[in-house]
Amino acid sequence: MSGLVFPPPVRGSTVQMLGLPWPPMIKPRVDQEISLEIECLCSKVSATIHGRVPIQRICHCRECKIITGGTHGNFLLIRNNSMLTWRCNTAELKAFSYYVGEEETENNVKNVFRCPTCFTPIFISQGDPKSNRMLFFVGCLADPTWLDHHKPDCETFMEDKCAWLPFIAPPSASSPEPEHKSK
Repeated sequence: MSGLVFPPPVRGSTVQMLGLPWPPMIKPRVDQEISLEIECLCSKVSATIHGRVPIQRICHCRECKIITGGTHGNFLLIRNNSMLTWRCNTAELKAFSYYVGEEETENNVKNVFRCPTCFTPIFISQGDPKSNRMLFFVGCLADPTWLDHHKPDCETFMEDKCAWLPFIAPPSASSPEPEHKSK
């Protein structure tokens, strides 16, 4: 985490209103090697995430609520394809693409990838597909007990969070993916 420069919080931001420390305290990544199996409901889509423990992020934006059909999205951020070993033909994954923000550019497109059989959402990518940044739905973990020992690292779009949800993790200084406007 050393070497990171955090801009001051925007006046009236969630971080400032909650009186949280600045820069926000995000747990340092443990250099522990992991191997996490992911799969869809019907097991047609499966992969292994390996390498360092990924950042776990909760997002309260409107789009994540719609995509998940719930109150928020909960994701593991994978920054590099080399952290993945697929055991299925990824060309078969069904993708739904939509634009976020004002401009319809390659950097403002989001892709939601689902199993073609059971339609389980597997991951989201934003922007250039070669950027290798993917947000995997934690609900796809084959062994959900891993989550018992790994709390989320950050929450984003706190202004869109349902008021009755508890405070789970520190708000993020910046979203691990490009900002988008919630509708």
